[in-house]
Amino acid sequence: MVWILDNVPRFEQAKFKELGLHDAVIQLFDSSCTPAQKYAANYARTNARDLPVPQLIQLINNSHQDVRRLAIDLIQSRDPRTEIGLEAWGQLLATGRGKKLAEESLRKHFGANALTAERFATLLVADEQNAREFAQSRLIQLHPLKKLGVSYFVDVIEQADVSEWYHQGSVNFCCEQLEKIGPAEISTEHLQRLFLAD
Repeated sequence: MVWILDNVPRFEQAKFKELGLHDAVIQLFDSSCTPAQKYAANYARTNARDLPVPQLIQLINNSHQDVRRLAIDLIQSRDPRTEIGLEAWGQLLATGRGKKLAEESLRKHFGANALTAERFATLLVADEQNAREFAQSRLIQLHPLKKLGVSYFVDVIEQADVSEWYHQGSVNFCCEQLEKIGPAEISTEHLQRLFLAD
């Protein structure tokens, strides 16, 4: 198919939409054939720069380097706040190959107003390790420890499944923050809740 598209003069890439070939070429991203994936990436770089964000998130985790590079370039060419959005960056954060790009964008373009303490609480108990690690590294940078207070970390510990190993890191993180706040600030009620959570 790629050989035909490359060698038959009437199949000009600029006319693929008119000829009904555009969608077929885009589907080559999922091909097991490396030349087909490369062809689709080269085609999209000029003729399909409007690929939807959910598809770009999938393509960033594609096995082919040219496809990944295309997806990264297209995402970076769009406004990170209005055209990509916080939810999409969160999805990308949970992926293997998109983690670094998502972390950089979240740090650079989103402050405390967007990355609220409540959103961090959700990330701290997320199933995805990347999301939990990002929350642990960024929370205190955006939200002062004293402002969060004891109740915040007790709430997170209660939401975590302490029997699961993958939540232990977040539970330990919360306990470390409680230590920094100081035992004098931890009420009897808080202690009771922590005992029950354990």
